[in-house]
Amino acid sequence: MQARSPSALLAVGLLSLCLAACGDAMKKGGAVSKASPAVVGSTTTTTTSATLAHKDADNDNDNPSGSRYDEDDYAVLLFGEPATAAESRELTLLIRSYYMAARAYDGASACRMIYSKLANSAVGDFGAPSGLSGKTCASLMTQLLERDRRELQPIREVRDIRVEGDHASAMLRFASMSDRHAMFLREHGVWKLDLLLPVELP
Repeated sequence: MQARSPSALLAVGLLSLCLAACGDAMKKGGAVSKASPAVVGSTTTTTTSATLAHKDADNDNDNPSGSRYDEDDYAVLLFGEPATAAESRELTLLIRSYYMAARAYDGASACRMIYSKLANSAVGDFGAPSGLSGKTCASLMTQLLERDRRELQPIREVRDIRVEGDHASAMLRFASMSDRHAMFLREHGVWKLDLLLPVELP
């Protein structure tokens, strides 16, 4: 597994909370806990060091079947229900707008698209531990985006958008980078990003 940047580690923490919620949502909906072959491919192949010699499409090496995603991605991929057309348009516009701001290192605009509690706590919870000196969300995000600019490749496709109440999830595909997972939260009727940067799948 590749070493993750501090921003990715923060996103992983938020992702863990999402995965717990995803699991609860699937149990309520009667979904089985075992991965569906239609989503992740065969899960019956015996795992050996030889079969895991090469990374799979979600950039880890825990999938001997060769499918794009694997069993540990299941809770993310089947979170909630498919988004409506209106929700898909709104969430796609949000994440593309966020990446446009991010690629311009526009921390102020990025912060306006982040869930307010996350934006307000970012400096205290993330700034100093990550060695960033920003004293506001805008200055912190500008530093973060400049530092992690390799993560800011143009989005090729936003897909698999799913919603559960005021929470949403989407997969982002890139031309030369592994897929990323974005999370959203609806705040006062408006969708916001629920992490600072989308994160790789487990």
